Parts: sequence; structure tokens; C-alpha cells
Amino acid sequence: SSMPMPTSAVSLPGVWSVPNEMLTYQPVTRMEALLQALLHTAVGVHSAQRSSLLQAHATMVLQNTYCARVKGQLAPNEKKAKAGKAKRLMGDGMPQLLTGDEFYQRVVDHDDVAVQEQVQRGLWEEARGAYEAAVADWKRSEAARKGRNELLTSGWKSAVAAWE
Repeated sequence: SSMPMPTSAVSLPGVWSVPNEMLTYQPVTRMEALLQALLHTAVGVHSAQRSSLLQAHATMVLQNTYCARVKGQLAPNEKKAKAGKAKRLMGDGMPQLLTGDEFYQRVVDHDDVAVQEQVQRGLWEEARGAYEAAVADWKRSEAARKGRNELLTSGWKSAVAAWE
């Protein structure tokens, strides 16, 4: 892709670590057993929340990348569509005073744009003709090169066959 990947640094909370001996401790009293069960539950909840947070973060990164790409593709399309609508002389649907100075200037501008587009089209057609001629020359030289290579290869193969 020609667009760079958007980078936005978002810091995620660190991993909440509980010492292993607290999780594997054999409780002696009923209160220790209750607290250890609550600790196991809290560790599980934290792990689930962290996993959800990482998934949401990954989703946001992908959506941000997608939106940036689509925005880059949409802008030229909108510009192209807007340019297409400008070709109409009275495209707003409102009545026009055909003898007004503003309308006359719009007609002159429209004619200038039409002439300029015609010139551009002619230049493009000339450039395309030159390109097609260059491609045809290249194809001819490529065919000649392949023919020379085939002759050299056949001569080499016959020399190898004679040597054997």
C-alpha cells in the first residue's frame, strides 16, 4: 500500500502478577480458604478483562487502519464525482437570466474548460500513440532477440551432440 500505517501509541496496563506461592498455598483456616478462593476469582477476572482489553485494542487498531485506507480511497472518488457535476452549465435547477453578466461569464468559463479538455485529450492521444509505437518496437526487438537466442541455443546443442 502507498499509505503508511497509522501509528498511535496506546499503553496497556501491565500484567497483574500474584506470587505463585499465594495461589498454591494450602489454607489452614476457613478465612484463609475463603481469601484464597477470592484471590483465584480475582486473578481469573483480571485475566479475562485483560484479554478483552487486548482484543478491543487489536480491533481498534485494525479499524483505524481500515478507516484511514477507505478515507484515502474515498477522497479521490468524491473529487472525481464533484468534477463530473461541474460540467453542467445550469446544474443547480434554478432559473437563470440568460442575458445576465454572471451567466455570460459562466458560459465563457464553460467554453474555456471544454477547449482545455479537448487539448488535454489530444495530448493524451499523442502520448498514447507514442507509447504504443514504443511497445511495438520493443516487441519487434524482443522477437529478434529470442530468434538469435534460439539460433545460438540450437548451435550449442548441435556442438554438444557432436562432442558426445
